[in-house]
Amino acid sequence: MHTVTEPATGVFRGSPVIRGALGLALGLLLLVTVWAAADRKDAAVTLVVVLAVPFAVVAAVGLMRPFPVESPQRYGWLAVLTLLWIALASQEATASYLALVLFVLYLLLLPSPWGAVATGVATALAVMLSVAVAGPSTGAILGPVLAGVAAIAIAMVVRSMSAVSESRRQLIDELVRTRGLLAESERQAGIITERERLAHEIHDTVAQGLSSIQMLLHAAERDIPADSGALDRVHLARSTAARSLRETRAIIAALQPD
Repeated sequence: MHTVTEPATGVFRGSPVIRGALGLALGLLLLVTVWAAADRKDAAVTLVVVLAVPFAVVAAVGLMRPFPVESPQRYGWLAVLTLLWIALASQEATASYLALVLFVLYLLLLPSPWGAVATGVATALAVMLSVAVAGPSTGAILGPVLAGVAAIAIAMVVRSMSAVSESRRQLIDELVRTRGLLAESERQAGIITERERLAHEIHDTVAQGLSSIQMLLHAAERDIPADSGALDRVHLARSTAARSLRETRAIIAALQPD
C-alpha cells in the first residue's frame, strides 16, 4: 500500500533552493554590515563583529537544520534571530537592511495575520534604530519601508512557488497511486484470463476424455455377460470415471470468474 510521508523541512515549508537563497541574502547583507562598521574605525566595530558571528550561526542552524514541521522551535529561533538583529542594528545602521530577510521569514513562519503584524512592528523598529544610529535622513526612513514592501512581494512569490510545488507533489502521488491501481487491475485481469484458459483446456481435454471413457465403459457393460467377473471391474471403472468427471467439472466451475 502506497503511503505518503511528510518530508523533513527546515524552519518553514520551503525547498532547499528557497532556503539557500534566503541564507545567501542574509550572509551578503551581514558581510555588508560588518564592512560598513569596519569603515567607521571606532569601538563599535568589535561589538558588531562579535554580534555578527552568533547571528550567522543561528541563521545557518535555522535554515539548514531539519526542524519538525510546525514545531515551536521555529518561533524560538526567530525570536533569537530578531534579538541579535536588534543588537546589531543598534550599533550599525546598515544592519537595518538585514530586516529584508527577517521580514520574509516573519511572513513565512508566523501564522496570518501575525506575520504581517510582526513585519509592521519590525519596520517601525528598523526605522527608529536607523535614525538613532545614523541620524534622520530619507534613506533611514525609506530603506526599511521599501524592505518591508519587497519582503511582502518575495513572500508572495515564495508562497506561490510552494503552492505550485505542493500541487505538483500531490499530482505525482496521485499518479503513483493510479499507476499502482492500474498495475493491480492488469494483474487481476491476467489472473482471470489465465484461469479461463485453464478452465477451457481442462474442459476440452480431461473432462471430454473422462466423458468419453464413461460412454465406452457403458457400451462395454452391455457386451459383457452378466455372470462375468469382468463386469464388476468395468462397473467400478465407470463409477470412478464418473466421480473424476464430477470433480473435474467442480474445478472448472471454480476456475471460472464470478
